[in-house]
Amino acid sequence: MQFPESSIENLCGLGYTEDEARFLYLVATHSGYFSTRQYLGFTGAKSGEKSMAFTQKVLGKGHATARLLLRNGRIYHLFSRIVYRAIRAHSHEAGNIGFRAGPPRLSLSRNRDRKG
Repeated sequence: MQFPESSIENLCGLGYTEDEARFLYLVATHSGYFSTRQYLGFTGAKSGEKSMAFTQKVLGKGHATARLLLRNGRIYHLFSRIVYRAIRAHSHEAGNIGFRAGPPRLSLSRNRDRKG
């Protein structure tokens, strides 16, 4: 898979390694959610220090939150606008209009468009 170098460089500028930046790009351009298992599969690393360092880094920087699942599992939600802006810079340069610019926003005025 090809990764836009400007986006990867921007993410590296936030303190992530190249592998971490590529993984975050993939997460951000898809659902925004990831598991440690997905990170390990992407990097080819074994469970342990590398995955723990990554999750602690992304949580410590305030770029994601963690939610506990059943049986000690965790799911992480990448929500930081700083991360999405770092990636979006490339998207605007390339003219990618369909790119998700950030986490979805909740609309508080859902009845506004209704008539009656």
